[in-house]
Amino acid sequence: MLVITVPRGWPIDDFDYVADLCLASSARGPSKIKTFCHPARTKKGTWDFSPRTYLDAQKVIVFLPLGMEMHPEFEISADAVLDLEILDDRHVDSLVRQLDAGPFSEEDKAQLRQQDPAFIDSIFRKGRSAATALGKLRSISTKSFTTRRLVPLASYGEAGAWGLKFKNDLQRWRAGQLDWSELDKGC
Repeated sequence: MLVITVPRGWPIDDFDYVADLCLASSARGPSKIKTFCHPARTKKGTWDFSPRTYLDAQKVIVFLPLGMEMHPEFEISADAVLDLEILDDRHVDSLVRQLDAGPFSEEDKAQLRQQDPAFIDSIFRKGRSAATALGKLRSISTKSFTTRRLVPLASYGEAGAWGLKFKNDLQRWRAGQLDWSELDKGC
């Protein structure tokens, strides 16, 4: 049994899909390998699965988000626990090559590592420039911050009026015109 720890932010179902794809059963019969995406405990502190369902296979691969608690039955039976490195240069170069999505600069790779993993499928499309898609993502991210519209406090009725007064009082306090004890701190 092999346990592979994966970064927390990554969609864990993607790993299960890739494992199934790589280890798919052949025409000779079903695969003797089972893959499993290890979930966290439920809110009640119990496990929502039975390890026995997986441990009856000849070989088992468990994907465990980094830092998450592993079920004791898996911990006991694990032959090895490996940390999966995601998006190092080799991975990105291979992805760009396989999907014919290049060229992809070192700067692009560094910026890719800072993006939300949910965008990976959108950035890497077969035969389309990943660098162009990453550029579009940059412009969308920039726009979302610059075009944010604020709703005027006055539109919140009595609470908005209190907020405006508090804002003015804070400005006066910062300017030394008002003592902290004079601010109305109760909303």
